Amino acid sequence: MMTPAADNEPRRGTRLTAWKVLVCYGCAGLFTMLVLATLVGAVSALIPESWSEKITVWQLFMYAGLFFSILLFSKFIGDLWRGSGEDLKLGFTDLPNPFYDEEFIKAPLHLQKQISKLQKELQIAQEERKRATSIGRDLNAQALKQEQIIASLSKKLTVLTRHHDNGRRLVGSAAYLLYKEEDWRSEMMNNILAEAITCLEKDQSDKSVALFKTHGDELRIEHYIRLSARSARRARFKKGEGFAGMIMESSKEEYISDVSLYSEIFGDIKPSDDYKSIVGLPIRVDDDILGVLCVQSEVVDGFTSQDLRTLRFYAHACALIFVYDIMVTKMSTEGVERDDN
Repeated sequence: MMTPAADNEPRRGTRLTAWKVLVCYGCAGLFTMLVLATLVGAVSALIPESWSEKITVWQLFMYAGLFFSILLFSKFIGDLWRGSGEDLKLGFTDLPNPFYDEEFIKAPLHLQKQISKLQKELQIAQEERKRATSIGRDLNAQALKQEQIIASLSKKLTVLTRHHDNGRRLVGSAAYLLYKEEDWRSEMMNNILAEAITCLEKDQSDKSVALFKTHGDELRIEHYIRLSARSARRARFKKGEGFAGMIMESSKEEYISDVSLYSEIFGDIKPSDDYKSIVGLPIRVDDDILGVLCVQSEVVDGFTSQDLRTLRFYAHACALIFVYDIMVTKMSTEGVERDDN
C-alpha cells in the first residue's frame, strides 16, 4: 500500500509516446485556430463600415504579424549581440562588438529569472566561502600561535623542572660529601657547572663554562667544562680587562649576543676556543667580588632572558664554595695563631 507522500511524489524518467506527442501538438493547433477565428470575428465586428472598403481583417492581421515578426527578429539579433563577445559579423566586414554584456542571459524570460536568482545565490555562496576561508585562515593562525605559546610554555616548564631536579641533586650531593668528610670542593664545582648548562632553554650541546676566582686583583679560571686546558691555564684578567674583567669591575651581569661586534672588549686576549655569544655573572657576596661565572655558546644569540635568571642560581652555588674556602682559610689562620700563643 502506498503512502500519501508517495502518491504526491512526481514520477520521473517517463517519456510520452509518439502518438501522444502528435495528439498534443494537433490539439494545440486546433486551439490556436479557434483563438484566431475568435479574434477575426471580434476584429470584423469592431471595424467601421467606412474602413471595410480600404482594409480587410486579414490585412490588419498581416500588418500586425509583420510588426511582431520585425520586433521578434530585432530582439533575436539584439540578444545575439549582447550575449556574444565575438566581433559583429555583418557579411561585408567584422566590427568590434560594443554591445557585449557580461551579465546578459540569453534565455527565455522564465529561465532568465531562474538563472538570475541562481547567480545571486552563487554570488552569496562565493562571498560566504571567502568569509569562511578568511575565518579558517585566522583560526589556523591563532591555532599556530597558541601551539607556539604552548610549546614555549612546555619548554619553560621542562627547564624549570630540570632546574628543580638539578638544585635537589646539588644540595643532596653537598650534604653527602660533607657528611662523609670527603674533599667535596672539586667534585661540587664540576657538578655545579655541569648542571648549569643542562637547564638552559636553547641548545645545551654548544655551551662551555668557565668559573673564574679572584686572586687579589686578578681573575683565574678555577674550573671549566668544554674549554681547552691551554686556554684555562693561560687566561688571566685584571679588573676591567677582557670580558671577565669587565664583569669584575662593573659587578653586573652582562650578555653579549654576538662577540664579533665587540672586538674592543675581547681583542687579542680572547681565548682560542671558538664561541659566538657569551654571558657573564659576578659571584658576589655583599660588595666583594669573589669570582665570575662565564658561559659561552658556539652560536650567535645563544641565550634567552630566562637563561640569565637560571644561571644566577648556579652563580650563588659557586659563591657558597668560595665562601667555604674563605672560612677554611680563616679557621686555619686562627688555628695557627692559637698554636703560637
